[in-house]
Amino acid sequence: MDVTVEKVADEAGALAWHTIAALAVPLDHPGLRADPVEEIVALLPDGPPSQKKCFYLGRASGEAVVVGSIELPMVDNLHFSSAAIIVTPRLRRRGYGRQMFEYLREQARLAGRSVLVVRTGAPLGGTSAGESFARALGARPALEEIRRELKLATINREALKLLERQALEHSEGYELVQWIDHAPEGLLVDAARLASVFVTEAPMGELSLEAERWDPARIREWEQETVAQGRMRVSTGALHIDTGRLVAATNIAVARSRPAIAYQWGTLVDPDHRGHRLGLLAKIANLRRLRRELAGVEVVETWNALDNTHMVAINEAMGFFAVERFVEWQLEI
Repeated sequence: MDVTVEKVADEAGALAWHTIAALAVPLDHPGLRADPVEEIVALLPDGPPSQKKCFYLGRASGEAVVVGSIELPMVDNLHFSSAAIIVTPRLRRRGYGRQMFEYLREQARLAGRSVLVVRTGAPLGGTSAGESFARALGARPALEEIRRELKLATINREALKLLERQALEHSEGYELVQWIDHAPEGLLVDAARLASVFVTEAPMGELSLEAERWDPARIREWEQETVAQGRMRVSTGALHIDTGRLVAATNIAVARSRPAIAYQWGTLVDPDHRGHRLGLLAKIANLRRLRRELAGVEVVETWNALDNTHMVAINEAMGFFAVERFVEWQLEI
């Protein structure tokens, strides 16, 4: 049956989109839930200027059967695009996902993109229908990641304190700084510098990504987007005392309306300041700040590339454990 695709432009469309995601995400990725609907509404109709994002709803015989989204970098990586597709669980294997993919691929082509990436999850040691779908599209695996969870109720507090003491022994000449939602004005230039090198410093497998271009205005845009979506972002950075420069930063984001699941976002240490355990020190301090700021957080989710051995070691030392395998599939279009 043919699918008619429409762009989500209002709250009613966002609710229809979210209804399918809310059914599918816990089924496809045990332990996760769909993002709150207000996070979709805040991005309508096209997302922020630097990272266009559009949502689409597919109907068959008037019934919503499949949803999709596409992201387009608008400042850098102008050849690149990424898409997500979710078919309502009871209506799978009817070609709805393929029709949504073809629609999204055409949107990427019209935007002048030559690369499209989709992401799939699978059980540890197993495979999934999503992976079979990606292969059938002709996509190739470009980056493999492991999703890990940290359950706050089972944290070994004494082990964390020991890790923190050991990190402090290696971090003389640095001090931590923290903020909620908005970085202090004096840190914006360095925050932008760190963000600009994240793609080239963090393991990205064979993804066709180039260095990003961040400046203070783009940092503020990202912060405002996060707040508009109803998220709280807890950040901890490390300052090099002699220069006053921000040389490391880590972020955790959580929906204020649904705080049970928090998400570890990027952690990066300036290459010239590695070896002082700043990443570990900042992450422990950031986790502690999160628990002080917002009650009800039960678990922190994080994703790491398989070859990001240093960050994996930090996360596992903190108590994160593997729960799911993810693959970024890349397709030349």
